[in-house]
Amino acid sequence: MEKKFKPGGAFQLAIGILLAFSWIPAAGKDEKALYSPEELEKINELSPVLKVPKDRTNAYADNEKAAALGKSLFFDKRLSGAGDVSCATCHDPSHGWRDGKALPKVFMDPRMPGAQSAGLGKRKVPTLWNLGYNRWFFWDGRMDSMWSQALGPFENPKEMQGGSRLQHAHVIYGDKDLRKQYEGLFGKLPDLSDTKRFPLRGCPMPDDPKGAFNSAWQSMSKEDQDSINRVYSNLGKSIAAFERKIVSRHSKFDTYAEGLLENKPEKLAAFTDHEKNGLKLFVGKAKCEACHSGPNFTDNSFHNLRVPSKNEDMGRFAGIDQVKENLFNTAGPFSDDPAQGKQRLEGLKAKPVNRGQLKTPGLRNIDTLGPYMHQGQMATLRDVVKYYSTLEGAVPLKGPDEHLLVATHLGDAEIDDLVSFLRTLTDESATASLIPAELAKK
Repeated sequence: MEKKFKPGGAFQLAIGILLAFSWIPAAGKDEKALYSPEELEKINELSPVLKVPKDRTNAYADNEKAAALGKSLFFDKRLSGAGDVSCATCHDPSHGWRDGKALPKVFMDPRMPGAQSAGLGKRKVPTLWNLGYNRWFFWDGRMDSMWSQALGPFENPKEMQGGSRLQHAHVIYGDKDLRKQYEGLFGKLPDLSDTKRFPLRGCPMPDDPKGAFNSAWQSMSKEDQDSINRVYSNLGKSIAAFERKIVSRHSKFDTYAEGLLENKPEKLAAFTDHEKNGLKLFVGKAKCEACHSGPNFTDNSFHNLRVPSKNEDMGRFAGIDQVKENLFNTAGPFSDDPAQGKQRLEGLKAKPVNRGQLKTPGLRNIDTLGPYMHQGQMATLRDVVKYYSTLEGAVPLKGPDEHLLVATHLGDAEIDDLVSFLRTLTDESATASLIPAELAKK
């Protein structure tokens, strides 16, 4: 009589083990075979995010005490003209260190004429994620360091309600804790008790020479102006030390990239097939990596993407002159390494091709940073990818062409896969440790 085979316990256990591990992708050679050697090389250049590079123009860039002072200043509304706005108002940690809007609300001192009808700003608020890796700052690159960038909004009447460097010095001087922190880092503050010698508010305002701020500033001696400028630059250096900690580096993509490099199946399992297809498109057919290169997914350069805009933006063309003329640029008297700054700015000259060019934003945490483009013209990531695919609605250039922007002609499924990949670049884990305790409880 023929005996039928009945699988025993050992056989069933073996089958169970095979099924349990069936989710692990084929390791090493099979997974890498999804990509060409050139694509793998590009993928390896996109991760990991290394340590924030040193800034020799800011001697306090990596000083923990400076970062602690900078954190206090970043969230302090007393530095605004009416005391209602802080850096965190527009660079809100809960909105990806920006305001979550297409265009920012204008924050003018309510006492100023026309303040109630100020409206909206002209460009989207940039995120602060991985800002320390940048070479130029703001959409048009009009600042050349994190510390000078931090100073820009303080005296802009449409950003911080018309704050002023004299006001900021008095805030530090009059606050026991801030003054102790400041003097422990930078040395003794000037004696600001004589408000005739050091007015409570004021700063240079060449566009408003007869205004109260400029008149107060011009009433001071050159020596006293220099001492206030030094205090002002030190505040920027402290805020920069804090902002250098806002780093995103442990995304789902980084796990997958490590898996490719290390041949680790458990890390390779981080990606779905759609995300793998999107990555292959990113470094291949879609040509995203041409501008969004390196671990921060930006070439740190400027391009005219011909996106339909609400008004013409001169972009980098105007920004070049502004950065060279800025008292607080890295080549100026308040830089801790002006020789490096001079090297950076030497030969920098606005050219016709710079007209309308804007800085390439990094893509870390991009899924949380909509709406997109410099005026928030596009609501979703899919809108952005579709624009690059078709260039539908692209405005004509008014100057020389870089010949970089070419329609990619992606299909709908390819667009979806590329968006799926872009969503793997999210890691906001650093935020929790950077929020003051009293705000974290809210």
